[in-house]
Amino acid sequence: MINPEAFAQLEQLKSEIKASKPTFEGEIKATSTKFGFVILDEGREVFLPPDEYMKVLPGDRVEVSLLNAESDKPTAEIERLIKSDVSDVIGRYIIKGKGHFVDAEIGRATRWIFIPPNKRANAKDGDFIECKLTRHPFKSEGKAQAEILSVLGNTETPGIEEQLIIRRYQLSHQWPEKVIEEAKAITEQGIEGFKANRENLTHIPFVTIDSSNTQDMDDALYAEQQDNGDIKLMVAIADPAALIAPGSAIDAEAKKRATSTYLIDNAIPMIPAELSTELSSLVADQERLALVISMDIDSSGKTSNLALQKAVVKSHGKLSYQGVASFLTEDQDNQEEIATYSDAIQTSLKVLEQASAQLNNQRPTSVLPDRPDYRIRLNDNKKVVSIEKQSKTVAHKIVEECMIATNQLVAAFLKAQKINALFINHAGIREDRVEQLVQLVTNHGLNIQGEALRKPGEYQQVLKSADALDLDFPLAVIVNRNMERSEMTLEAKPHVGMAAECYTTCTSPIRKYNDLIIHRILAAHLTDVPQPALSLEQAQSIYSQQLQSRSAANDLEQWMKCQYAETLAGQSFEAVICGVNSAGFHARIDENGVEGFIATKELGTSFNQELMEHAKEGQRFQLQGNVTIKVKGVNWDRKQINFELV
Repeated sequence: MINPEAFAQLEQLKSEIKASKPTFEGEIKATSTKFGFVILDEGREVFLPPDEYMKVLPGDRVEVSLLNAESDKPTAEIERLIKSDVSDVIGRYIIKGKGHFVDAEIGRATRWIFIPPNKRANAKDGDFIECKLTRHPFKSEGKAQAEILSVLGNTETPGIEEQLIIRRYQLSHQWPEKVIEEAKAITEQGIEGFKANRENLTHIPFVTIDSSNTQDMDDALYAEQQDNGDIKLMVAIADPAALIAPGSAIDAEAKKRATSTYLIDNAIPMIPAELSTELSSLVADQERLALVISMDIDSSGKTSNLALQKAVVKSHGKLSYQGVASFLTEDQDNQEEIATYSDAIQTSLKVLEQASAQLNNQRPTSVLPDRPDYRIRLNDNKKVVSIEKQSKTVAHKIVEECMIATNQLVAAFLKAQKINALFINHAGIREDRVEQLVQLVTNHGLNIQGEALRKPGEYQQVLKSADALDLDFPLAVIVNRNMERSEMTLEAKPHVGMAAECYTTCTSPIRKYNDLIIHRILAAHLTDVPQPALSLEQAQSIYSQQLQSRSAANDLEQWMKCQYAETLAGQSFEAVICGVNSAGFHARIDENGVEGFIATKELGTSFNQELMEHAKEGQRFQLQGNVTIKVKGVNWDRKQINFELV
């Protein structure tokens, strides 16, 4: 018979032992394996064995104790669930025997979660479903439960991929009622009430240059030759900041979205279409509010005499990249569009081409190969029909150079005026890789100091010098693979990748919230009113959401390419090696951009990490090398396309 007093003493002892153990707080890291890790607040990554990992979900905040705490590889044991943000999940409906589950996507991990009989909503095996988590695994000895909220469809449902990506990345794609009301009110009001104290520049023949199907047009260009030989460049940038009040419902939603998201043939705008494609967009032949940024460009490409104007402008033409390129290169394509160009537009385009060339000559340019752009075309069922390579034309280069020059000049102005603003910083090569890369380039004939890899201009010169060496491997490309990720901050620090002492963006306020903020900052400066309040947390939140948006677009694109690759199985293609690791290498088919992996375990190659290549007698597989491949198949668990060598 159990002695109640002894049992109480045992429980008391267990409580005292537990209380005496040191504990740590951290976050569960997502993995696709049966075990996991806890990222402790102090920075350490601690192993979480399978039994413990099943008690929690990726992203959960937990309190853990450590077994073998003094060793190099301690093991975590979950003591307490502090917080879990996982509530709704999506995934495939799985029937296995008598069990019904959702193979739920949580972060970058998956987890089978049981669905009770009365919560299954008549879903069929293989359906994509949206579920609500009804029982967290920590509270049920690892046995989580969910109920189906809706059946989204199956692999044959048109657009199912986009639906799932939107939910997977939690992209806001519906407007709150208050936002709809505000957008309607702004549209009814129009821009007439905002024209006061603005320059009327509607006579200047600004034009937009973009893809023919673009509707959210942020910028329009005009250039003219001056008597002293300099070029005057004027960039008219849409001014939605004039219409959207800080703190309004539209502003709050734009801040939450942080950016417009472009999902193959569908755009999820940052601000409602009434503004993004109509009242703020620089639509041809319509008066629009704009911030006009002007500068002089001398023959060497140096910019000066920045001028800012709050203005009313009118685009004199919606020009396409293809049309402008045909006009400037005098080929016979797109003659129907070119026939609409007035004499003033034609003159401005020729000066814009000259301005672009001068700006490009002044700016340290990359010697690295450009990554081609590809356009995925879908049929009525939202499946891939073709993937087409898109060539960059002289028109693309004009827009690119004008936007970079504008952004750099505005950043330099904000820095010089000591105005609190949002800047994009880039530190160059990762600090932990500098010493190794200095040794690599030194071993092959370059004498450089480590700081050159983290200074704008000097870094580009290192790449140029590396590219000029007569080597049998792509040294410049290898060096460039070790770059830091850029960051958004409140400090005007160098942007090594752009070869700029400071950098910001201001030319896309319809599409990016940080650009909208820069417009508010510049407007406050012009009207001498208090600057908007900014915080580092706000900058990081904007940037994080923009990265999330980019990841969503990339994930959807990869999914569609996997589907397309299955139709190419067995066919041979020319490809270029675009990534190398110890297990093999990635190659990209030049004609359609499909990327696949070639495992080298059967090739008998040895891996050289320093040179990022696989080699055996008579064969070398290195970055930028050409290979002939066949499409082998698709690993759908990893959404990885597999190639084999021909």
